[in-house]
Order: sequence, then structure tokens, then C-alpha cells
Amino acid sequence: MTSLFTAIFNMSITASYIAVAVIAARLFFKKAPKIFSYVLWLPVLVRLIFPFSFSSIFSFLSLFKTNTTINTSMIEYVPRNIGFMENSAIDIGIDRINNAISTSLPDAAPAAGLHPIQLMFTIASFIWIIGIAVLLLYSIISYVRVMKNVTTAVLVRDNIFETNKITTPFVCGFIKPKIYIPTGISKHEVSFILAHEKTHIKRLDYLIKPFSFLVLIIHWFNPLMWLSFTLMSKDMEMSCDESVLKEMGNEIKGNYSNSLLSLSVKRSGLLMGSPLAFGESNIKSRIKNILSYRKPTFGVIILTIIITAVLMVTFLANPKEPYTAERPSSVEYTIENLIANKTPYVGDNSKVVALIDALPLPEGIIRDTVRLHTSNQPYGITINLKTKDDSYTVPNNINTNDFYRNSVILFSLIDNVDTIEYMIPAVEPYSLVYTREYVVDLMGEDIRSYGENEHTLKSLIDQLDTIHTMDVTKDNQIEHYLEIIMSSPKTSSNPRDYIKAHQREYDNILKMGDEALIYLLSQFESDNISNDLRGHIIMSLSKDLLGITDEGLLPTQWYSQLSANVKLPDYIGNVSDSLEQLVYNTTVQQYSLPNSGFTVVAPTILGVYQEEDKVKVFVTVYYNRYKLYGKTLYEMGGGIIPGAITYSKNIDGSYILDEYLEAMDGSYFGKSIKEYCVMPISNEEISGLSDKILDDYKNHAGRSELLIKNLIEHLRANNQKDIELKKKTGQVVPLT
Repeated sequence: MTSLFTAIFNMSITASYIAVAVIAARLFFKKAPKIFSYVLWLPVLVRLIFPFSFSSIFSFLSLFKTNTTINTSMIEYVPRNIGFMENSAIDIGIDRINNAISTSLPDAAPAAGLHPIQLMFTIASFIWIIGIAVLLLYSIISYVRVMKNVTTAVLVRDNIFETNKITTPFVCGFIKPKIYIPTGISKHEVSFILAHEKTHIKRLDYLIKPFSFLVLIIHWFNPLMWLSFTLMSKDMEMSCDESVLKEMGNEIKGNYSNSLLSLSVKRSGLLMGSPLAFGESNIKSRIKNILSYRKPTFGVIILTIIITAVLMVTFLANPKEPYTAERPSSVEYTIENLIANKTPYVGDNSKVVALIDALPLPEGIIRDTVRLHTSNQPYGITINLKTKDDSYTVPNNINTNDFYRNSVILFSLIDNVDTIEYMIPAVEPYSLVYTREYVVDLMGEDIRSYGENEHTLKSLIDQLDTIHTMDVTKDNQIEHYLEIIMSSPKTSSNPRDYIKAHQREYDNILKMGDEALIYLLSQFESDNISNDLRGHIIMSLSKDLLGITDEGLLPTQWYSQLSANVKLPDYIGNVSDSLEQLVYNTTVQQYSLPNSGFTVVAPTILGVYQEEDKVKVFVTVYYNRYKLYGKTLYEMGGGIIPGAITYSKNIDGSYILDEYLEAMDGSYFGKSIKEYCVMPISNEEISGLSDKILDDYKNHAGRSELLIKNLIEHLRANNQKDIELKKKTGQVVPLT
């Protein structure tokens, strides 16, 4: 319901902009036939009903520089997931209003179970529903009372009835509308009164007005929509008056005006959706319009039609956003193909694979094999990826948001899939796992409903752009689950009660394995842990991941007694060749990151070239970072990167580092290697060297062996015995 109210709220804001424009246009159309002013209210009605529209560079809404139009099919001034955003923000296209609103909105509280904004919108949605119910009930009662008054009406002819229970003529009925007139009306008045009411019937006003009022009830919280409905009703009646004058001639102006005055009624604001009455309010304006009416010339009509058509298009169109490389849109997705392959079952192999193949992947990566897990719940999909060629591996800084976006779309289109795993083909392959529970928690709703049709799926993809800039790494997932675990029960002081209340979230962290353990232990290392609830839950998770069952220690005590948490220095090579030793020292320094563990390198020198006092070394380096907990060594991340190191050689034979160039990622990999395979002074290319480097890069077996050899040597040099290496693949390798 909150999501529905947010969507209605966004539509109401858009309609408000269009309504203001229509009110301004009415002033321009002051002397034009009122039928054009009446027609101009159609875009407002459409905006109040439909959340999506077509896009055009001529959209009126382009005047408002919002950052909320994504793919331009929908506009969200208030993000649907605002209750799950760390920093709440609203963008309505007016900077001062944006700043005033956004700065007044409360941000998420880390330990809170419910975001304040989420609570506000939940309460607002309940008030909205109550308002709709009250207005609907009042309107129904009012309509029933009107119909009760005409139960004794006598048929005069056709669909015309006469009764002494009413004071003004009106049209009533939805399927077969009837005209009711009061008794005692003179014969000369009856003709143009009937002409007025028949015009309403001919134009279907008897349906348009009640329907518009029903839409108004849905948007009852917007005062501008009440004004718009009043002005629309006024334009409806004036245009109807003009139609009668056009049909019967200007000579009836006096009698027509007198009849309006004598049969005028004052309606309650809450009865505006009741039957169309001849003597509606705004009598003064209508009489003035009747007396001043002149039949427009053909040229005026043509010009007004053109202007009205142009305004209609600009009011109905959404702004067309320029394409930006940093901002993906649903254009990248073949919406029709995705919807065509929607399936309730993860075991539907052909459709599931078709869905996966319809989703874009980061540059340089393609799908390999797909494995469907259908024997037991949770049902899952494993997507094995590979590079387009063997010339490079996936970069360490690959944008995981791409995989997150694809996973959300798959969760919306495959009803019973619970987990989606991507196997990333890095030097040491690793996986990214997304669960339906995590996506639902982040989005704030069950996203299966977005897979119903093309429009709903496009709206989901557009929403994902809001989250696209968020860091949806596993670290953030862990923190998200921790917040949920700590949210309840507030009355308990026992950490186990919180874990039992949120066992699903606790288990989701455990499923992340070593990556979760490394993050949790890093919280201890960075002094982010105290002996509070969060500390106890993180300690419990760490123990479960390490397989430790000791009890009775506070989190800080427990970590301090994890005595094997030895902070080792970076590896120092020990080779006989002075230049090779220099390369070891340089590459260790290049990839050292003390906060992420100690670094070990395994460089392969592929060429050494000297030109005057410059020495250029071409090397491919396998590096990795490690952390030691207990007797287990964990991989923190690394890579294999070709590079070119340039030194200046002094007279005494020593070297000074001038430049360290690395091969670039993706499609620039081979090109960047060729560009740095030149001599530093003459800038002449070294023949065949780039091909040699690329050929060598296809086989890392020798470098892998050298890295393990150097790691073992480093551990022994630091008196570390009985150490095992737990690789990201889960394999455990004894080292010392």
C-alpha cells in the first residue's frame, strides 16, 4: 500500500505541473471557444491515471531539471525505495524546494528497525485510504438521495422526464442517461435547456464528469486537483453553452441567460461528482460568456486547434533524457523478450537461459555455462562467466552493480528462484551471490509484481538506476542484515534472542563464507567493535565461521585472545640478481595495502632493455594479499598484471624508479601493452615484445607456483608453523 501511495503521490506532482500550465493556457484562450480549454484538461486527467508516458524533447516537463526521469517512461520525484535509502532525498525539479524538503527529511538510523520516512509514508498511506473511503461513501449517499427524488418522475418523451421534486434540469444515468426537468418551465425555455442537456449526452460529459470526480477522490490530498476539477467543470458548462448558441442562434442569449439565473443552484463542494445540472455554479461567469460570445472565424479555429494539439503533446510527453555512459537505462534491455520468457519455475531451462542471455554483462565478459539447482529448496541459478578471449582476466574493480541489477530482474521474472550466483573468472575465481530475501529487504516489496507486463518491468529497471550508484557489495549486505538482526526484540538483552528472531538474515551472512568472516574480523581490527549487541552478534558469526565453540568471553576479550592474529609484514624477495631484487622491492611497494593484509608478489621478468642511463624492465606480476587468523591464512584479493618499470641508473650502479606503467583493463589490455613496449628516450617500439607478453599471459601456472613458494618462504621467515591456506574456492592447502 505504501508503494501504491508513493506512485499516486508522484503522479499527483506531475499532474500539478500540467494543471498550472493549463490554468495559464486558459488565460491565453480567454477569447477562444471554451471547448479548447475543456479539452486541455485531458492531459491532467491522463497524468492522474497513468504513471508512464511516451518521451519527447518537446516535453513541457523538460523545463524542470529533475534527476528523477529514468528512461523517461515514468517520473519519480519521491523514490519508491525512499524508506530504504540511507540519505532520503526528493527531487521535484525546483532546487529551493528540493533542498528545503530533503534537508528536513530524517535519515536512516543504523540500529532502527524501521526507517522514519518509511513510517511516515505508511501512516500517510493509511490516511489516504481513509480519505478515499469517506469521500466515496459521501458521494454514494448523495447520489442515492438525488435518485430518490426522481423516482416519481413522469416520462414526457424519449429520455425526458418531468417531476416536481427538483428545481433545475439535469442529466443523470451512466448506461442510458435521462434528462430530468422540473415542472413549470415555460415552453420557450425548454428548447434550449434540452439542447444544453443533449449536448452533454452527445459529448459523454455524463460519464466524463463522474469519472473525473472518482480520479479526484484518489488524489483528494492535492488541493490543486480540487481547483482543477472546478475549472474543468466550468469549461465543460461554458463550452456546452456555446454549443447551444451556435446551434440556436444569438437571439436566445437573453432568455438563455435569464433561465440560467432563475434555475441556478449552489452545489456543495463534496457533491461535485453528482449529476450534470443545467444551473451549475459559476452562473455569473457563464452569463458573461454567453452575452459576449461571438462565432469564431475559420482562421481562429484552425490556429487554436494547432496550438491546442501542440500543448496536448507537450503536456502528455515525459522529458527525453540524453544518454550518459554512467547511467544505464531500460534501453539496454529488450523488454519484450524478457516478458516473453517470464516463467514461474527455475527449472524451465529454455526460458531461464533466454532470460540470462537477454541481460547485459560488463564489458569483456560473456556467459559460459548455466547450472539450475532444482532438486531442493532454496532453488537457485549458478551462472558461470568467462572473458571474451584469453588475453586478460576480470579486473578486481569490476562493477558488481551490473550483476545486482540483472539479479533483481531475474527475481522479478522467475517466480520461485531464491538465489542467483555468478562465478567470476578471475585469477582465483570467486562468486557473487544474491538472495531474494536481500533484494526484497532492499527494495521494500515483493518484486514479482514488476514482472507482470512491459510497463511494470520498465518501471523496475528505471527504479534500479536509483540504486545503481549505491555500493551493493557483500560488505553492505552484511551491514544490512546486521541492522535487521539488531532491530528486535527490543525487550531482550540476550543476543541469542535477536539471532533466533532473525535466523534467516543470520544464515544469509553465514552463507557468504570467508568473505563474511574477513569483513567481520576487520571490524575488530579497525576498533569498530565494542561489547554491545552488535559486537556480540559479530562475535557469534565469527565463531560460527571459524568453527570455534568457546563461551563466556566478551567480544573484545575474545578477539584479543585470538592470538594467532599475527600482523605479518610484506614479503621481501631474496634473490641473487640485484635488478631482479629491485623488481621485487618495486612490485611489493606498488601493490602493498597494509590495511588489507600483507602482500606477496611473484614477478616474471619478460625483458630488460637499456638505453643510455635508462633501464626498462617488462614484467608480469602475480600478487596477493593475505591475513592470518589462528592457523588459517585467508586470501584478501590480488591479481595478475603486466607492467613496464623504468629506472634511471646512477654512476655507482644504483637505480632510481622513474615510472611504473600497468596494462589497462578490458578491451584496452592489448593496446596498452603495445603502447608501453617502447624505449623511454628514442620512443622506438621493441619488436615482438607485446606479442611475447600476451602469449605468456595465457598461462599462469609458473607464476602460481612461484607465489606459493614465496608465501611459504615468507611464513617460515616469520616463524609461522602449521599454517593452512584457505582459498576463495574453499580449497584448504597446507603450507608449513
